[in-house]
Amino acid sequence: KGIVLCKDTPNFIGNRVAFGTGAFGMDFILKNAYTVDEVDAVTGPLIGNPRTATFRLIDLVGVDVWEHVGKNLAPLVQHDKLAVKYLQAEAPNKLIHTMVERGWLGNKSKVGFYKEVRAEGGKKEFWPLDLQTMEHVPPTKPRFESVGKAKDLENLGDRLKVMLEADDRAAKLVAALILQSFQYASSIIPEVADTAKPIDDAMRWGFMHEAGPFEMWDMLGVRDTAKRMKAAGYPAAKWVDAMLKAGVESFYQYKNGEKVGVYDVSKEKYVKIKRPAGVIVLKNFRGTKKMIAHNAGASLFDIGDGTALVEFHTKMNALDEDISNIVGEALDRVEKDFDGLVIGNEADNFSAGANLFMVVVAAQQGMWDTLDGAVRGLQNMNMRMRYFPKPVVVAPAGLALGGGCEIAMHAPRVVAASETYIGLVELGAGVIPAGGGPVPSARVSANRSGEGRHLRGGGALDGYSLPIRPNRDEPRTPADRSQTRSVGDVRGGVSSARARVDLCSGPRHVRRDEDRRVVVGRHVVQADVGQRAVHPGPGARSLPVAVRRGEDAGAHVGAVADGEAVEELIHVTCYEIQVTCYA
Repeated sequence: KGIVLCKDTPNFIGNRVAFGTGAFGMDFILKNAYTVDEVDAVTGPLIGNPRTATFRLIDLVGVDVWEHVGKNLAPLVQHDKLAVKYLQAEAPNKLIHTMVERGWLGNKSKVGFYKEVRAEGGKKEFWPLDLQTMEHVPPTKPRFESVGKAKDLENLGDRLKVMLEADDRAAKLVAALILQSFQYASSIIPEVADTAKPIDDAMRWGFMHEAGPFEMWDMLGVRDTAKRMKAAGYPAAKWVDAMLKAGVESFYQYKNGEKVGVYDVSKEKYVKIKRPAGVIVLKNFRGTKKMIAHNAGASLFDIGDGTALVEFHTKMNALDEDISNIVGEALDRVEKDFDGLVIGNEADNFSAGANLFMVVVAAQQGMWDTLDGAVRGLQNMNMRMRYFPKPVVVAPAGLALGGGCEIAMHAPRVVAASETYIGLVELGAGVIPAGGGPVPSARVSANRSGEGRHLRGGGALDGYSLPIRPNRDEPRTPADRSQTRSVGDVRGGVSSARARVDLCSGPRHVRRDEDRRVVVGRHVVQADVGQRAVHPGPGARSLPVAVRRGEDAGAHVGAVADGEAVEELIHVTCYEIQVTCYA
């Protein structure tokens, strides 16, 4: 997202376009007796809009808000004949006002164009409003031949072309809404903006549309679509005809599929689109020498300034072996040749997680070794990334679910877009997160306990406060590290204390002495032998400790100080240990 530059006009750009087209749409829907179900089945992702489509969107915004914005806009744009005609139309205004009087305000009142109903067995249903009888009725699943042909096409332009060429009830609704939106968007230039770009940006960034009206118009072909609009009774603004007459065939100027210029109506020519400093467009790197490695699932790029970048490009960016291989190769190369790594992409979704269908099939066929290998591969990738010696930044946007969430959770640094939907959703599918997700979750919960909100209950973390954070000020060179191999004793009854532990000398320097005290090198950490500690695992940077008030207790290193558990501590380097006492 970014800043939309606009002129000081009523409702600026986003709401001006939304109500100039939305008021028309409501009038057209009522005049042609479309149902709520029919409209929302057609006006969602099929034509580049969010899943809220039309009526679910009004319920989300608030029916009363919709009425208020419309009433506010109409008297301020009396010069805008295309908008005023529909903003003041009797039937839509009567419908909206009746709903407001009844308190049907949408989601906030649980009744609007949809009503939440509990069906048999307690199942939640959303009953749409019958616009003729003003009663909520059981939902239906409208079916249209045109929608069936278009819905599975990946490209928005291709879907729109199919709908505009069809002639059924759904196609007629789409044609009216799309062509009128082109007409209205062109009519408010140069009043609200001098070019198409601010209008397109406002609709994409503000309303989550896949593309703005002028971007869609370019997809369909400006000249042919202008002819279609005129024939349908929605003629384009005069400046569009003048632009086409001058031989300019698109609103945007393109280079290698990227917009580099936009037609300026006042200057009657293309003007350069200025890209903000530091913005990188990955598609400009594809197929060039900047692409270091590539397979079906991911690519590795050199994006300059000593930084490498991994881009996923599977369907929904679902994690697979190809992605793991590229990430592994990226870490290998960054360790030798780069200063840092970024994991991100330009897709709508960062990653929808692992391929659950593959997991189900493997489980059904008893392919446990395959599943075990996939789980271990994801865990090892995440742990290596978390404790990598050079900076790793994960940049999620859109969906970051399951494994995608776990990648972000294990990243040393995360820069998330404002529109990021992130979480561990595996339980909803009947499985548990396997890429290490529960570990950071426990770490966060336990860290909160150090702030006075202690973990309670059974399980491995019973009675523990988790409080060891990396000491970022720790010297980095081996010579400097050798000077920090000391541990401060922590005595019971102290509310909190800090001690630095350096384990970089290797696992055999971590042991218990004859009194069962934990020994790091030649230095003793006072610890209560009876206290259990959760082992952090290979390379962990967070060691759990627990201290009970009144006991002579300190830091615990590992579950035990001998055997394999200690051997796994070989990757641990320098830490600042925060020990919290509690009753």
